[in-house]
Amino acid sequence: MKASASNPSLSRDFVLLSLVIVVFLAAVSVLVAYRTYEDHAQNVIGHMESESLRIDRALIVEIENSSYLLESLARQISQIGPDNLNGIARLLRSFNDQAHRDDVFSWIDANQQVVVSSNRGILGKPIDVSDRDYIKKALTEPWKIQIGRPIQGRVSERWVLPICLGLTDYRGNHVGAILSSVDLVGLTDELRKVIREIGIDFSIYSTTLNPLTETNDKDIFTPRETIEESLKKIDFKKKPTGALTRADLFHPDELFTFYEVSTEYPYVIVVSHDPERSKSVVHTSLRGKLMQVFWIALLLVAILWIIRSKIIKPVLNLCEIVADIARGKRYRPLEKHGPVEIEVLSQQIKKIDEYLEERRRKENELVMKNRYLTRIKETGQRMAKARLEFLKSLSVELNQPLQTIEEAVQAVRDQHFGPLPNRRYIDQASLIYQKTRQLHQMINDLAAISEAEYGTLMLHEQPIDLSFAIHRAIRHFTDLPAHKHMDIKLRLDEQLPKLLMDEEKLNQILLHTLANATARSAPGSSIIVETLLDKNQEGLEEFVVMMKFNLRQSDPMETPDLQSSARSDGISLALTRMLLSLHQGRIETSVSHNHVCRIYLRFPDTLFVRDERKIS
Repeated sequence: MKASASNPSLSRDFVLLSLVIVVFLAAVSVLVAYRTYEDHAQNVIGHMESESLRIDRALIVEIENSSYLLESLARQISQIGPDNLNGIARLLRSFNDQAHRDDVFSWIDANQQVVVSSNRGILGKPIDVSDRDYIKKALTEPWKIQIGRPIQGRVSERWVLPICLGLTDYRGNHVGAILSSVDLVGLTDELRKVIREIGIDFSIYSTTLNPLTETNDKDIFTPRETIEESLKKIDFKKKPTGALTRADLFHPDELFTFYEVSTEYPYVIVVSHDPERSKSVVHTSLRGKLMQVFWIALLLVAILWIIRSKIIKPVLNLCEIVADIARGKRYRPLEKHGPVEIEVLSQQIKKIDEYLEERRRKENELVMKNRYLTRIKETGQRMAKARLEFLKSLSVELNQPLQTIEEAVQAVRDQHFGPLPNRRYIDQASLIYQKTRQLHQMINDLAAISEAEYGTLMLHEQPIDLSFAIHRAIRHFTDLPAHKHMDIKLRLDEQLPKLLMDEEKLNQILLHTLANATARSAPGSSIIVETLLDKNQEGLEEFVVMMKFNLRQSDPMETPDLQSSARSDGISLALTRMLLSLHQGRIETSVSHNHVCRIYLRFPDTLFVRDERKIS
């Protein structure tokens, strides 16, 4: 039955249904998680606000106790007298022994120098503290507590909070000041005792953001750098209390921190909540709520799985089979059997796959034939180019003697050297001049025709041993009477691979190159023949046959220009180039400053025979 174009797609309906269910479940989960985080955040911030108030009250009590202690100590010193340093030292030591923390008391004279300390007694060398603002205020405003910023003790190297009280005598003259150095570790421990909630820690800063308390040895919930940066952005007069940072659904790793400015002193109390405990509480509360959503999601997933397994899976499997066929793979049977219509469609797709496979086979055959024809064409083009270079060289070599004959005959014809007694000599000279011109024109025509001509030359290629072929060529060369006197030395690498070449053509190449080297070598010099493996400029491996000899001093090859050498190296060198081009090879020459000439016969690595069994 033909399906209507308006029929819905199974895959589309399945995807839409899945998306609707996923979006619904995700929205419900996000809403539940958001409400859980919000409720938890409100509870935590409420607890932190309560704890900050307790810490503020405890801090006020601690500072007031220190103030009462300093005031009592100051009145006793005023009775003893500021000049009685021994009495002041005993009094300070007795107060230090009675203190419930490791606080240090010091006496500062009217010259703003520490002269007596509760832990060191009378100082041999007074300590100048005139640069401290809170001491100046204490001396100018007597009987009023002045609190400085935390400093590090010079002897104990512990951080302390300085509290100072200025003194006057009965006449109202400034006589000195009492300094109490409150240990921050002890102060922090005292304040931590008032915390009731588990997982709460705190830090206290001055309004100038100087830390006034030590951190917990085990862990500090509030990262100091982050909190100080946040506090700098707050106007404490407009907003003296509030949440500094808080975690939510989208920032679950954020800490809960709360700040509150002290009601009595210029301090800021920052309270933080343990993130691990916060996460544990949220997860416990969230787990029960999300379990209900999970069971609903599990039921919906089971329904979707049934729909996909019975309806969608066979259709998708059929689509994958079609996609594999489009990528060039063969037909494979259905993994999941579906309705009858899908089975019938599967059989039709199988027939289409068989038709496409047959078509690909024919196309591959055409590709192989085209490659073979392309190779024949490229070989023909290389042969035509080599033949063209050969004929150009031949034209140059023949034109030189023809030019000489033409000039000599022209001199006889025109009687340049005097009148001839017999007219027949002039006629013969004219005839020779005419024929010479015709021959000259024929050579030029032959060169012009060769430029436009295409042809092929069949090569009988087979794996050959280069060492054997070189020995054979040298033996043939030295058997000639004209070359028996030549001294040829061999440096052959016996481990070189074989080459797939025409052995007769290779023999001609070697003989022509040896003849050219013999004609240009200096009298009495030797010719060294060497084989090696080298790499060209493209990094491809090449097999090289090098012939090295000493040049004659007046030899034109002292300038190794291969383009110009086509006119002067002779027919043999041109024929050598042609035969090398048929094997995709090339010839190069180089001359050193000491007249040593090197001729390189280079063959590409495509001619290497790695495995003779692959040669059919």
